[in-house]
Amino acid sequence: MIPSQQQKQILRDSLRKMLNYRETYEEVYDHILSALTNEPDNITMNDAISKLIRTDFGGYKRLKRMEKTIKRTAIKDTVKQYLNLVADYFKIPFLFYTIALIVTACYFISLLKINTFAWHVLFLGPLIVVGIIIHARYIKTGYVLGDSKQSARDRIFRNIALFPVRMYAIFYFPAIFYQWNYNPLIANIAFIVFNMHVITIIRLYNYEFKKLIVSQ
Repeated sequence: MIPSQQQKQILRDSLRKMLNYRETYEEVYDHILSALTNEPDNITMNDAISKLIRTDFGGYKRLKRMEKTIKRTAIKDTVKQYLNLVADYFKIPFLFYTIALIVTACYFISLLKINTFAWHVLFLGPLIVVGIIIHARYIKTGYVLGDSKQSARDRIFRNIALFPVRMYAIFYFPAIFYQWNYNPLIANIAFIVFNMHVITIIRLYNYEFKKLIVSQ
């Protein structure tokens, strides 16, 4: 069987309904498309797809287990890459940039008379950038691939990116409600860490797309 464009679309539609993640979808699609050339012409496309999923992948349940494995691997790889990027800040040449960032931030903030409310406003910048990156990643993925199907990496990327935002929210509302006075040292450290996190997320975002483009 040499699949026609219509039959390829049937395959794409079937797999999109069946599978959750783009990584699994692409792997299974490529495999089945290749395997269809060994199927007889008198078999229907749906029957051929069902047969190959059963014989080559062990059935639908095996595909779901395959997706879970791919998701676990994606989570492990993304967390590892994030931690590696963070570790870079304490290695040359990034160490010099880290020191420069800390000195500049502390000097700039020392010139300002910042109250508790002003600190919350100052933190909004990094928080907004994180939100923009998350949405830009989704849009750019759809543009590059021509397909916005979710990736196994989407949720872990979003969780890592939003972790400081959630921590900020935990402390923000009690600080407003109980009118806590800010500690300049803690505020400085938090502000520097927030900004380093944003830079790391941008680097992780760029790393993902370089890897994605190479794989195409």
